[in-house]
Amino acid sequence: MRVAGAVKRASRGPGAPRVVNTAVQSPAALEFETGRLAARCLDDSDEVLFCDLYTDPETMRFIGEPLTREQAQRSFRRTLDSCRVETPERAFFRVVEKSTRLAAGICAITRINAARNSVEVGVMLKSAFRARGFSRECLEALITRTLAVFPIAEVWIQYRPGHVAMERLAWSLGFSPEGGPGTGETGIGNWSVRLRRSS
Repeated sequence: MRVAGAVKRASRGPGAPRVVNTAVQSPAALEFETGRLAARCLDDSDEVLFCDLYTDPETMRFIGEPLTREQAQRSFRRTLDSCRVETPERAFFRVVEKSTRLAAGICAITRINAARNSVEVGVMLKSAFRARGFSRECLEALITRTLAVFPIAEVWIQYRPGHVAMERLAWSLGFSPEGGPGTGETGIGNWSVRLRRSS
């Protein structure tokens, strides 16, 4: 899940914790709620939601090429399988608007990297749930939960150049850029920003 670019490795500060184990022992332990949203582990019933997001050109505009329905279905099965191993290294969640009980999108913790002492987080929302402050609400809660569960030094997100809304959101949450496009973990054409744990 990409929200872009390129960064050099961020160094650990003197107060940053040392990672012992970055595997997700229980994805359910990462579930969270906010005032308006609830995030629950992705399961078999979420295939339509997942496929609708990853095949929608507007949703994928700042992420990558839209998948075909068949590709999205295969990706969904792989995603569920990867979250169901004994010690998964990523976790995906269905994001629901509590007042309507409608699925708003998906958020995830991915790229758990013990060597870099960091994890990537991201959120994808359906068009009807954008421009309502849900992205910030979800991402802020996901980051808080991630830092509470993992003994990591930093969290990072990605977004493609030109994704002004995500850029503004990243800055407002306290992320800072490092490096430049095309030199980071995810390849050319993306920007990455990082939020370091406070000492």
